[in-house]
Amino acid sequence: MRIVLATRDVATRQWFEQTVRQLLAEQGLSKLPSFIEIELHYTGPGETGAVSEVTSRICEAQDDPEKALDTLRASSDRDSDSEFHSGLGGSLKRSEGRPDMVALVQSEIAAGPSNSQLGVFVCGPLSMQGGVSNAVAFAQVEMLKGGSRDVYQHMEHFSWA
Repeated sequence: MRIVLATRDVATRQWFEQTVRQLLAEQGLSKLPSFIEIELHYTGPGETGAVSEVTSRICEAQDDPEKALDTLRASSDRDSDSEFHSGLGGSLKRSEGRPDMVALVQSEIAAGPSNSQLGVFVCGPLSMQGGVSNAVAFAQVEMLKGGSRDVYQHMEHFSWA
């Protein structure tokens, strides 16, 4: 399974990282299983993860000012990126910039064995959805011409787009 998350928001990326850690812990796993690959693409302005993380935690702790001060101290003593990498193993890739979703879908379609199924789930801006839809439609037309790879697509729209 390949999971690709592209976000311009550091807080969303951090939420995703924490959720993956929690899911692994619930299953008694210390790292990602070998059959799961995760790609995280940060598309926002200059990486300011440390500042955003502190801001995010302070917002969470607004009900308790002492907690906010503790958050500032704790955040300055650690690096969330290295924690995430060491906690999940080698099946995680991080990069900056928007992924080429069309090329990614095309490579997944080509890499799969014949008589197999591929599910493509996408939520993003209309330009991303359009490109992915076209790549999936092309694969579906090829299947109708005698190809053997079944490709399913599900799209969700951004609530703020």
